[in-house]
Amino acid sequence: MKKLLLTLLCFGASCAHANTTILFNDSWADGGLTDGADEADIAWYGTTGSSALDSNSYTAENNFLSARSGTSGRGFHGVFARQSIANTGDKITVTYSFTTPDTVGTKSTALKVGFFDSNGALAQNPNNDSNGNARATVGAPIHTQSSLGSQDAGWDTVYGEAADLDVASSEESNFGFKSKTSSVATSRLLNSSTGWTSQGSNVDGAYTIVANTSYVGTFSIENKGSDLYDLSATISSGGTLLAGETREGKTIAANAFDIIAFNHASNAFGSTNSSGVADNGLDYTNIQVTFTQVPEPSTYALLLGGVAVVLAVARRKQRT
Repeated sequence: MKKLLLTLLCFGASCAHANTTILFNDSWADGGLTDGADEADIAWYGTTGSSALDSNSYTAENNFLSARSGTSGRGFHGVFARQSIANTGDKITVTYSFTTPDTVGTKSTALKVGFFDSNGALAQNPNNDSNGNARATVGAPIHTQSSLGSQDAGWDTVYGEAADLDVASSEESNFGFKSKTSSVATSRLLNSSTGWTSQGSNVDGAYTIVANTSYVGTFSIENKGSDLYDLSATISSGGTLLAGETREGKTIAANAFDIIAFNHASNAFGSTNSSGVADNGLDYTNIQVTFTQVPEPSTYALLLGGVAVVLAVARRKQRT
């Protein structure tokens, strides 16, 4: 009986344990932005227009994604299967690897990364070409279009959480955290934080983002229970953690996400926004999102109920 009980408890513990799933792990090995032949990749889009991504970079030979910004403030985003962090202990994390160009400016909130819920938002700007032909489809989901305008009011109702990093600042580089909790009339996703709610800023450690250097950053959101969440960010280089920060017990805008977005401030990375040149922005070599899910409370109740039934049957057999 004791051996059976131990076996059942071990089985129940393994079934109810938190499970971490890799939602995607994209290194652009298939040489494209689409959700293509590589099973681990997703589709990527220019949030501020197609020029935010350098079409000369994402080839099978290069295996990186060039975020073209330079003298312009630009952003891009990827789309994945919607995930909810509704249970205590649920957590979503992005890990992103990038290399800086020859030119790195001095800029606060230079690099932003955030998780968002598309929230059924639709494109509203046709982004007409010089002949008056629409490049974007008005009335279609905004987050899955590759030819958006630099501004589109459809982004105003896309809510989420973001962290930002400074570059080469004369002051201490911080992590800043913000929530987009309600509709704001900016017509932008991450390229403007007007009307956002600050979740505070600080840094544990010290970091400086400099030219021609590779870094690994993370941003995560974890459900801590009672409708409170921890927002965390880190940055590393050469396998060494440089700095991190966690803002604990925050109320957030949404707890379900299907967009991971990045934005780069003007004059932060690169000397030009021209296509096909090396010094035009950050090169991303890998972006991965993982989801840690804790089973629903009903799962634990079901397991305990099953254990009780099996034990009752075992006891009855012993008596007979």
